Parts: sequence; C-alpha cells; structure tokens
Amino acid sequence: MKRYVSIIFLLVAIGSFLKAQAVNKDNETLKTLPAIAAQEDFMPTNQLLYGATGLPYPGKGTFRNILILWNQVDFQIGRNFVAGAGIILPGELFTIRLQAKISIGDLFHIGITNQTNYRILGKPRYKLSKQIYSMLTVGDYEKFINFSVGSWERFNDWNPHFTDIFLTIGIAGSYTINKEWRIYAEALAFFKNKDELYPAFGIAKRKGSRMFELSAAILPDNGGDITPLFVYTYAF
Repeated sequence: MKRYVSIIFLLVAIGSFLKAQAVNKDNETLKTLPAIAAQEDFMPTNQLLYGATGLPYPGKGTFRNILILWNQVDFQIGRNFVAGAGIILPGELFTIRLQAKISIGDLFHIGITNQTNYRILGKPRYKLSKQIYSMLTVGDYEKFINFSVGSWERFNDWNPHFTDIFLTIGIAGSYTINKEWRIYAEALAFFKNKDELYPAFGIAKRKGSRMFELSAAILPDNGGDITPLFVYTYAF
C-alpha cells in the first residue's frame, strides 16, 4: 500500500513538473477553466456516481443529493485541492473525502482521492473503510473519458486483527449533448474473492447552476438488483 501511494504522489509530482514546463498557450487555457465553470451555459459534470474525475470543480464547490437520503458537499480549495463530507440520513454512514488534482494542458487532468467511510448506526462487521484511488480524465467539461484505479480497505470490527483489502478499477464517459442535456455511463469493478462489477447509466438536465439526473445502477450490497436513482447537484 505504501509503495502504491508513493507511486501516485510521484505521478502527481511529474504532472506538476510538466505543467510548469507547458507553453504559454497551455497556461492561458488553464486559466480559463474557472471562467468556463462560471459561465451561464456550464453544466457541473465533474462528478460521477461511484468516483471522482480530475476536472476542476465548478465555482467554489458543489452540493449533491441522491434519493434525498445521501448528501455530499465538496469545496474547492485553491486550484488543486478539494475537501468534502457526506452523510446518509438519518446517520447510517458518514464520509470524509480529500482530493488533489492538476491539469496538464486543456485535455489531461490527473488526481488522487482519499475517502474515509464510517458506519455510525448498528454493529456492522466493517464499520470503518478507506478508499484511495487515482484518476485520469481525458477531455473537458463537455465530453470526457475517466479512468481510476485504487484500493478499498475494510477494517473488521468483529476481528481487529483482520483487514480486507482489494483492488478497484473504474471507467466512465460523459457527453454533453447541448446546453441542457448530458448522458453518461460508468462502471466500477471490485477484484476480491468474488469479482464484482457495478455499472451505472444516466441522463441529466441542466437548469442554471443546478443539474437533475435520472440514472439506473447496480449498487454494492444490493443483491445485484437495478436501482433507479434521482440525483440533484448544485454548483455554488
């Protein structure tokens, strides 16, 4: 795990160096990213259902609500860092998410995410879990392909000496049809004793700085059933 994290931070450092060596034209493009996010016709497409992208956050951050119960707030800190927290009502799960991102030119965006999940209610076997994954996004706000790879570590509350850790790989694509409509697809794979795949498909409509999404997904711990989801996102 330490070797993996070191490699990820090395990639971010290399990205920082490449960015510093970019030509003035690329630097001017980078400066326009916050401006693009603030435009009236901007759609907050930087987020996915299962993971995150390397794209900069729109404005100062976003608020996201899934099926009323799941609420997430993320704040942009400077140009390269994001901090956020989420909760599943009435308090079943609490999460903290930290991200570091950097853009190389106008098409390549890389980053790393560290998310900690804590189950508050009941006495589950895995009360605490951690996700660490890197992201590579190719594209821009209107259309992009996103790749992620990382690990999911679960701490066994019934047996403190046992830790469950496995590899995760994600891929997603998003396409903005026009100023109001966006479609996307995503898939997250868990590689453990029994490999698992969780796909998701959705369509979104923008209204100002708000976005309304209707999607269908196979969620973890849901028995393989397809679950319809209504998602509301607000960029502030």
